[in-house]
Amino acid sequence: MNADLIAAARFDDLAVNYSDLLPGDRSARILDIGCGSGRFLEYLSGLGFTQLTGVDIDEGSIAGVREKLGIRAEVINDVAGFLNEESEKYELIIAKDVIYYFSNETLIPYLKAIRTGLSPGGILIVEVFNGAPMTGSYIKNKDYPINFVFTEHSLRSALQDAGFQVDKLFGTRSIRKGLKRGIFNLGQAIWQSCLKFIYLVERGADEQNPTILTKTLIAAASVPKGSG
Repeated sequence: MNADLIAAARFDDLAVNYSDLLPGDRSARILDIGCGSGRFLEYLSGLGFTQLTGVDIDEGSIAGVREKLGIRAEVINDVAGFLNEESEKYELIIAKDVIYYFSNETLIPYLKAIRTGLSPGGILIVEVFNGAPMTGSYIKNKDYPINFVFTEHSLRSALQDAGFQVDKLFGTRSIRKGLKRGIFNLGQAIWQSCLKFIYLVERGADEQNPTILTKTLIAAASVPKGSG
């Protein structure tokens, strides 16, 4: 396997879940909030995107992103203030594993600040833990800074309350192959069917029963053109 294929394989999990959500224009301005080590930015750079910015509260992470990728990266503690200064600048904002750290009181203002930073028609992509599986409540217990565990319904509602139009909402997909993975996927599918039956028995045919029972959720939401 050549070096290019090896490099591409490093981002297979991102490609299978995010490739259909990205802009066609490689010069689109993209912001990664909570960029961490810059893995998503590296993936985007490898696809040919050139107008990339990463922000994070961790100075070490930002220093690593600057050194490794040579892109604009800033230490930002007040993301809302930053976005207000960058009003309508970005065509795409990514908030992967970020918004569940906000409380009920601060979540919607934060999402509205993100909306301010997006140009009309711009897209926000979020990835969060899913609270619908049986172990969903464990998420808050394992990581104490997490304040909110979403379901597909609460994630959609939060984005809509912040003025977004939810275009896509789905469970993350796996690209792993092989016999062991096939057996695991089969067992997972059977278990998720059992969970759906449990919800049906306990709650009846409620439209708020979950239909997505993967560990994590991804949503793509847009700023309606002409919105104020």
